[in-house]
Amino acid sequence: MSSQNNSPNPAAKKDLPAGDGPSKEGKSKAQIRAENRERQDKQRAAKAASTTNKNPGGGNAEAGSNKKVTESKPKQKQPAVQRPDDSSGRRGATAQAPATEAPSMAADVEDKIRDLRIFSHFGARGHLGQKIKGEIHPSIVRLGLLFAEYKITGANARCISALTAFKSVIADYVTPSNNTLSRHIMTYLSPQISYLTSARPMSVSLGNAIRSLKLQISQIDIDLPEHAAKTELYARIDQYMQERILAADVAISTFGLAKIHDGDVVLTYAKWV
Repeated sequence: MSSQNNSPNPAAKKDLPAGDGPSKEGKSKAQIRAENRERQDKQRAAKAASTTNKNPGGGNAEAGSNKKVTESKPKQKQPAVQRPDDSSGRRGATAQAPATEAPSMAADVEDKIRDLRIFSHFGARGHLGQKIKGEIHPSIVRLGLLFAEYKITGANARCISALTAFKSVIADYVTPSNNTLSRHIMTYLSPQISYLTSARPMSVSLGNAIRSLKLQISQIDIDLPEHAAKTELYARIDQYMQERILAADVAISTFGLAKIHDGDVVLTYAKWV
């Protein structure tokens, strides 16, 4: 009886649940899983720590370098600002302002005047006779020098002296063979006009006189002898000077004198040079 009771019961062993039995080390499976989870957490923490040590500072590294560069730059000195209560500096500034502004204003006005075509004959002259092809008459050379040196001033005076010089040019002109005076003389007068223009820019009155002279030359009969044609040109030049310059000057003065009274303001658009 006693031997039967002490023998193990194999059926009882089979009825025990598989997960509740103790392991070989005396730990349950739940404890083993907890230990494994704790071990994995430690490994992850160690891996994250090693990554952080390789790149210390992270995204702040660039900001730190920029901060170092900024701190290494020397500070620039700010210009001293004059205080409003500095009376001596204020007096110096007001005293120097007109001296610096006056030349600039004068230069601006001069540039604007030069841009106007009506005042172009007041400008500085160029090189006398530069790049002019053709023979220049001695009377034109003398007149050009007088123009360039401002020995003859005034629109009317310059116009009359130029027409008088053209009379000398016409007197010394000789018509080539197989040509007529009215068709060839302008090829001789053109260099003379260019020479005078190089000495001083052409005025309005002189330009009108030259256009009138060209018109008078074109109206001369081609069958007229050279001497008679020259005499006719002299007469027409004298008539132009008398009617369009001298008589016109007197007529304008007389008419204007009747219109102007004491206290009136007269506006002019040009000046004598």
